[in-house]
Order: sequence, then structure tokens, then C-alpha cells
Amino acid sequence: MRMILASPLLLVGGCNVAHDAPNDQTTYSLNEQKIEHAADSVGNAAEDVASGVSNVASDVGQSVKNEVGKVDVDVDADHNKQ
Repeated sequence: MRMILASPLLLVGGCNVAHDAPNDQTTYSLNEQKIEHAADSVGNAAEDVASGVSNVASDVGQSVKNEVGKVDVDVDADHNKQ
């Protein structure tokens, strides 16, 4: 699904447009290699971001665990009734 949203941007990046004013003609061509390279770069960047988020989440989880320590919680609802 995300690739569908990114595909117009990838196509624009791989598009070559030439305008011949005297003949009033415009030609365009797609460079598939540029498109594939851009898609690979986007995939690598997304992988790096996901890895960074995972590392931060792990570090935060460990910090919380270290700060809070072991906590005993009484969840007996009848214990505190008046």
C-alpha cells in the first residue's frame, strides 16, 4: 500500500522530459534504473528508521525497568471494601 503512494514520486524522479520549441514537441522517457535506485534508497531509509525506533524503544523500556524496579501490586478488589 505504501509503495502505491510513493510510486508517483518515484516516477517523477526517473522521468526525463525534453521540449523542442522550434518543432513544438515534448518528449519524455522513464529511466527504470533511476526508479529502482530511488525505491531501494527509500526502502533502506525506512529500514534504518525502523531500526532506530526499535533501539530507542528498547532503551526506554530498559530505563523504565531500571527506574521502577520490581513493584508488587495488590489487585484484590475485595481487600479495600468498607
